[in-house]
Amino acid sequence: MKINIIAIGKKLPEWISNGVHYYEKQLPKHLNFQIIQLESQKRKKQNICKLKEIEGEMLLQAAENSNILIAMDEHGQQKSTMELKDYLDQWSRNGDKVSIIIGGADGLSSKCLKSSSENWALSRLTLPHGMARLLITEQLFRAYSLSINHPYHRK
Repeated sequence: MKINIIAIGKKLPEWISNGVHYYEKQLPKHLNFQIIQLESQKRKKQNICKLKEIEGEMLLQAAENSNILIAMDEHGQQKSTMELKDYLDQWSRNGDKVSIIIGGADGLSSKCLKSSSENWALSRLTLPHGMARLLITEQLFRAYSLSINHPYHRK
């Protein structure tokens, strides 16, 4: 099993980076968890649609070895922690290679959304992209803790 978060943007506030690293260290080695940060395109005086296409191609190329692609999108389906636990258990049983993609400041290209296995949303609220990385990493740890009956998640 392998889980990647692939995200546009490398500059995160220190408190978000610290949070992501904290939960990343909590995840077991057998999940083969990795965060891949891709350089965002310069937006000054640029065509936003073209930038989304370029960033979309970068995301899809970074995820090309995955058999499951999940796009994080404000219009996607919200999942519960218990549902994520079930996904995690299934991915583990199948030895899946999962990539969760997070677009840049303007979101994901239509090609990314169409290429994905599923489109998920963390919330109906608009969240900073760094916060999305932190929340996904924490929820992966929470889902894993549920799988092993660790007391981190109390029902």
